[in-house]
Amino acid sequence: MTGIDGNQEIVLYHDTSASDRDLSFRTEATRSDRDLTRAEQVQQTARDVASMYFEKNFQNHTGRPDVIVLEVKSEDPITYEYLIAEVKHSTRRETIRTGIKETLEYLAFLRINEDYVFGRDTNDEVDIFGSGWNGLLVVQDLEQETPSVNAQEDEPITILQAGELDEELPGILENVLNQ
Repeated sequence: MTGIDGNQEIVLYHDTSASDRDLSFRTEATRSDRDLTRAEQVQQTARDVASMYFEKNFQNHTGRPDVIVLEVKSEDPITYEYLIAEVKHSTRRETIRTGIKETLEYLAFLRINEDYVFGRDTNDEVDIFGSGWNGLLVVQDLEQETPSVNAQEDEPITILQAGELDEELPGILENVLNQ
């Protein structure tokens, strides 16, 4: 694993402290050239991720992350990377689906100084959620087998069970740091 070498500033935020660094998660959406708004893309992608994760077809009938926002700032040139983490202390599918949607919302609506962090210059659907390594949902350990981190690599967020954190979190952090 690549270590943190001191060339990057890493700041951990909890809940409301992100506003101290001009980070916000305002969800007001504006129409663009895309057929779907950001909010609609979040809804659609949350449903798709939940369907893939539970191997079941879900139908659709914000706020801020409650755990961590990790900012990695490199100086030359100045760049930022974020790991948005949400925790759901539950094994209920509906609670996990809510966590998926919330994590996607946080990524899609993350702003610094009023500018979207992800998907500013492109209409690429995945871009509004970052690279795929920027969102993490942690849930309680489930009794059923779920996809590994590697199997989720094409998804816009990663879902981990609490028991997987020790083993998988270093690799996730490495991917965020090496973007």
